[in-house]
Amino acid sequence: MANHNEHIAGPSPKTSKVIIAVNTSHGVGYFTDCEGRMLFNKQFEEVRTFAEGLAHVKQNGKWGFINTKGEEVVPCKYEGAWWFHEGFAQVDQNGKSGFINTNGEEVIPCNYDDTGRFSEGLAPVKQNGKWGFLNAKGEAVVPCQYDKVEEFNEGFSRVGQNGKWHYINTNGEEVVPCKYDDVGWFHKGFAQVVQNGKIGYINTMGEEVVPFLYDDGNYFSDGLANVKRNEKWGYVNTKGEEVIPCTYDWAAGFEEGLANVKRNDKWGYINTKGEEVIPCTYDWAGSFSEGLAKVVQNGKSGYINTMGEEVVPFQYDDGDDFSEGLANVAHNEKWGYVNNQGKEVIPCTYDWAAGFEEGLAKVQNDEIASIINKEGKVIVAACEYWETYWSVVEIE
Repeated sequence: MANHNEHIAGPSPKTSKVIIAVNTSHGVGYFTDCEGRMLFNKQFEEVRTFAEGLAHVKQNGKWGFINTKGEEVVPCKYEGAWWFHEGFAQVDQNGKSGFINTNGEEVIPCNYDDTGRFSEGLAPVKQNGKWGFLNAKGEAVVPCQYDKVEEFNEGFSRVGQNGKWHYINTNGEEVVPCKYDDVGWFHKGFAQVVQNGKIGYINTMGEEVVPFLYDDGNYFSDGLANVKRNEKWGYVNTKGEEVIPCTYDWAAGFEEGLANVKRNDKWGYINTKGEEVIPCTYDWAGSFSEGLAKVVQNGKSGYINTMGEEVVPFQYDDGDDFSEGLANVAHNEKWGYVNNQGKEVIPCTYDWAAGFEEGLAKVQNDEIASIINKEGKVIVAACEYWETYWSVVEIE
């Protein structure tokens, strides 16, 4: 009889960790953890970051895949390989492309002239100079009949034929006539389209919701798109109404409820009602990120909050957006980091410094790169890296 007090083991819990893929200029690639410890006790010719639990590695001039334990799950036999996406990876063999699954099975043979990654269940493939789409079973959902295609986004792909562009859905149906000179991605249900040199917007039904009146434009954000007409910028809503007139020398998209705008050579911020909530008094102003925006005054950079209050003083020569609570800034031609309280937490001692991602950042001195953490500790020591990236993976 079973002992009901006995623990019955379930699936092992998974934890997340950062794995760094390091490639040196000496033709050596390897992996480390976020403490700089080498993983798997292996070196390769080249390595790439993990995606969906697998990383592609190069050995003896051929590519294969390893798992997060360092085990080779796909032998290094391919001429080319790319990241896994939606459970499949593109691979090249004998000058042709196909797809493998995470078990290393070649589910779509390498018979195609070119391929793109899977998106929304379909992958673009090229054969005899034309593009179409396959599903995960390798079945042709869209025949190879288009001159150009893009991956699916919000249920639609941009496709080009005979110099014109339109959209198809995931069933391969042409939902918008092939009549536009250019088309953009769908974003939040709307896309920019170009006809006779003018920009308008359509919805997912193919209806033209913003007329072709504009010379330039960007995606909708907070229900508004920044558009340009007669050399001035303003905003339209999703009904096609110009709710903020085109009176600005420049107007960016809305971020965190505010947009940076330029008038009379000075920069400030407006809200979605068109109210100038931070006056146009700055020499330059960037978009908000994590509640702070870089602004320039008298040649010096600082950061303000959404109330227009100065958080980081105007003492830096340059700077980038805040990321993970820190911004990379330059002072006297050296780079370091400030926090969102305005404190310089990593001194400006580097020739160059990138923003933080997953708790790590690249820095450089004398053309030699290193990777540091948020405490400024060197995780991967100085070396002539030509490519170093990292990703978060789940480990059992």
